[in-house]
Amino acid sequence: MQLTSPSNRPSILVSSLLAMLLLAASTSVMARPSRQVETARQLLQRAVHLEEATGDPEAAIAVYEMVLAAPDADAPLTAVAEFRLALLLSAIGRLEEARQHHLRVTQQYADDPALAEVVELARAALGDAARYRDGGRMVARQLWEGSAGYAFGALSPDGSFISYVDWASGNLAIHDLDRGVERIVTDLSPVLSHGAGSSSVVSPDGERIAYTWYSPDTGYEVRIVRVDGSDNRTLLSSWTRPRHIELEGWSTDGRDLLAIVYVDEATHELALIDTRNGTIYTAARLGATAPEVARLSPNGRWIAYHEANDDGSHDVLLAATDGSSTAKLVDHPADDLLPTWTADGRYVLFVSDRTGSLAAWIVEVSNQGEARGEAQLLKSDFGRSVPMGFTRDGALIYAQQVSLNDIYTAPLSQAEGTLGARQPAGGRLVGVNHSPRLSSDGQRMLYVSAPGVLPASLGPRILTIRDVDSGREHTLSPTLRRILPPRWHPGGDTLIAEALSRDNQWGVYSIDTGSSESELLAGWSGTSCGCSAAPVVSPDGESLAYFRPDAGAGRGDLVVRHLDTSAEVTLLADILSDGVADMEFSPDGRQLATAIRPRNRRRDADWRLQFLDVATGRRTDVTTLGTDREALTLSGWTDGGEGLLFVRAEDGRHSLGWVSADGQSLAWLILQLPPDIREVRLHPQRDRLVFTAGAYRAEVWMLENPLASLQNR
Repeated sequence: MQLTSPSNRPSILVSSLLAMLLLAASTSVMARPSRQVETARQLLQRAVHLEEATGDPEAAIAVYEMVLAAPDADAPLTAVAEFRLALLLSAIGRLEEARQHHLRVTQQYADDPALAEVVELARAALGDAARYRDGGRMVARQLWEGSAGYAFGALSPDGSFISYVDWASGNLAIHDLDRGVERIVTDLSPVLSHGAGSSSVVSPDGERIAYTWYSPDTGYEVRIVRVDGSDNRTLLSSWTRPRHIELEGWSTDGRDLLAIVYVDEATHELALIDTRNGTIYTAARLGATAPEVARLSPNGRWIAYHEANDDGSHDVLLAATDGSSTAKLVDHPADDLLPTWTADGRYVLFVSDRTGSLAAWIVEVSNQGEARGEAQLLKSDFGRSVPMGFTRDGALIYAQQVSLNDIYTAPLSQAEGTLGARQPAGGRLVGVNHSPRLSSDGQRMLYVSAPGVLPASLGPRILTIRDVDSGREHTLSPTLRRILPPRWHPGGDTLIAEALSRDNQWGVYSIDTGSSESELLAGWSGTSCGCSAAPVVSPDGESLAYFRPDAGAGRGDLVVRHLDTSAEVTLLADILSDGVADMEFSPDGRQLATAIRPRNRRRDADWRLQFLDVATGRRTDVTTLGTDREALTLSGWTDGGEGLLFVRAEDGRHSLGWVSADGQSLAWLILQLPPDIREVRLHPQRDRLVFTAGAYRAEVWMLENPLASLQNR
């Protein structure tokens, strides 16, 4: 039954109920003077007339709303009125209002047997039956808008919900697309003392969710739980410790899970995990760059994924699940990536920028895993979107990134404890910039951009230096495979960053701001990144503080290296790989301020602000900083090095604090910073803050009849 087209009509039962109500209304009209105030039944009659005979939807909506507010309206009358109102709102595109009215019908009249069919129709309108076909045309409609976390989760086969990790608690959660509500599945409180979820996939019957669980002590596990939170069991644990594992799919026969296994920085694998006994089978070995998605074909024979080329572009490949072959399915100079199978397994949809903007394309696949004919354009305006999958009835669900994050400055009065109005400080590109760093003279700003049509996590990251006065910009092109956000060297001619070279050497590199040439300053064995606080050079340029990982151990040391002699001093030994959030040398170079997590502590441990004496290693505890790593920022030393500004996150509130150089005096300058700012730095002139601001947001969309254009060609 079509519920969102203007030509739709309620079922026979609802029509009969409406007829009886209107008959009563006409009898009432004859029995009352014409000037008497209209009853609820008379209002309903007028609303239906305006909708069907007059064709005035706005007037009909207004009268339907009067019915709902009428004091003499009984349950059958209001249920029918609200249901018809919801259909009308949906027909003219006011989908969220329609959803709310349908939801209210399901909640208010669920216990009334006489209204059972109205309730069921409203429930259907919240689900698949409301997803209109509009005569077979391809139509896109928004399902939800919210945080980017759930939008890039796992879609259930029927398209009714998304499983995702609730990063606030680390638990597995469900976002109901039909009703727009959230529900926690795994209640493992206090969860952060045990670990946290990472990725998930939904079983073919929609009854179970497989998810990865990470603990700093035990590494990754694969677990399976029912959608109601029961029967939570561990499928796989105590195996060769990977750096990361991402679940990507569940075979239609329920037997296998597909996973991308991040072994180390040089090695990734596509693996199948048997859901009966946890046995792992490697289907394909990949290189240093892992695909963001991999999708298992409905017949279980092929894995579709994308692979990066040397020039940075991507192509779509198919790997046989039995490990027998890997070949390109889509080979084109453009960026072709993010493949997903149609529900029948006949086609692979992918996104490409071959027309100059991101578009959805589709290619037919033979039984031998080869492209059958040329790829065809499906949807030209696909935005910064990631396909989540096709539902069983053929609709495509996709998540579209709509976040705008940029760099700003705001005047700071330390004496008054106030932060003034923010002003944009970014460059030519808007909404794609982050990680600002100012040179010591304040004349140049370094920042990272994620431009282009691809979602920010998939596209290139560009290092840009902007002259603050003139606005002139130039980008850097170092010959490094991966670069973490860098800092300025005090001399001003080079940058310092943890990076991975083309020959897979992780270490701390200097990058010349003019030529983009790089030089290894300190490296380590193995192929694991430190991925901790950005390395920093002392103000005199002689010492380098950085985190040196112990290959494969998930731990490492915080060391200070003399750049001329290469002599090193270990300030903190055997700390977790993610145990140092930020660090800053004092102006005299004698102290290293650090935001750290205590050694050998689990994820629930509070971060601490500590001062470390570079010569002796003596530690001064200043304050605890909460458990939110992303919000911890050592913003910079104040004039003369008498104190340090820092940001603390606690109970969802960000505060700006100041601590004296000896760690004995502590003051809170601003107790409530704007909640959307992060990466807060003190300007070298000490009169303003420089920061990144913006929310991580995404929209979930449904594309109805996505193959209609193919059928009409």
